[in-house]
Amino acid sequence: MRFMTSDRVTLVYSDHGSGQAIILLAGFGVPKEIWHAQVPALVGAGYRVISLDGRSHGQSERTLKGQSLWRRATDVHELVTHLGIKKPILVGHSLGAGTCFAYITQFGEQSITAMVDVDQPPQVLNTRHWHYGMKPIRWAKWRDYLARPWGAARFKAVDQTTSALVTATESERPFQQWAMAPLLLDHLRHNWRPVLAGLHCPCLIIAGAASPLFKPQFAEVTAQMTAQGTAVVIPAAGHLVMAEQSAAFNHVLLSFLAHIRQV
Repeated sequence: MRFMTSDRVTLVYSDHGSGQAIILLAGFGVPKEIWHAQVPALVGAGYRVISLDGRSHGQSERTLKGQSLWRRATDVHELVTHLGIKKPILVGHSLGAGTCFAYITQFGEQSITAMVDVDQPPQVLNTRHWHYGMKPIRWAKWRDYLARPWGAARFKAVDQTTSALVTATESERPFQQWAMAPLLLDHLRHNWRPVLAGLHCPCLIIAGAASPLFKPQFAEVTAQMTAQGTAVVIPAAGHLVMAEQSAAFNHVLLSFLAHIRQV
């Protein structure tokens, strides 16, 4: 399905199921197909599942316009409005979680039901007072990360079906990695800890125990910043937790969602 933003950029999304809406947002350079193993599990549990290719990602239009988390969050909000969705659950992986943080900042936590952060600390860069950022990346090393293929973030192989779908999308519509440097730099510069400190809606932080990018301890530290935060570390998973350990990831996610339903 296609949707045109207010600045006339065409985005591609999928929409399955019915019920409480869940928006799936992938990370930097990764198409929406990375969520392949989550869609049927969530639909089967009674949710409406929308996965979105951000601008210049996946099958969405390639553009140099709006390469910031603020604009990506606006894109999500415009899609939510277009579809008539009320208070979605946002699930973001990596830069997709950064998009969730920007969404909450712009539109308020009253606009969502809950948020799920997948292997993304609220501050990417390490500082004297923050030691849970990207290892061992600092400002001087961002070019090293930009040069990495998405596979470098894994600990183990992604399931074959998901890998095939992602590869097919990337072959058809290659990701222009260097052209997206402004987006990555915008992601690197943010500190969302103050946002989380004021967050009262349910928030699940999932970390990969063997993530090549982040220390899994960030999950508990981040969850403790929020009023209703829960942290889970999934064993034998790298940065692409949902595709490397999809069964374990789905169990954790569905348990969290079931708890929200009961509250």
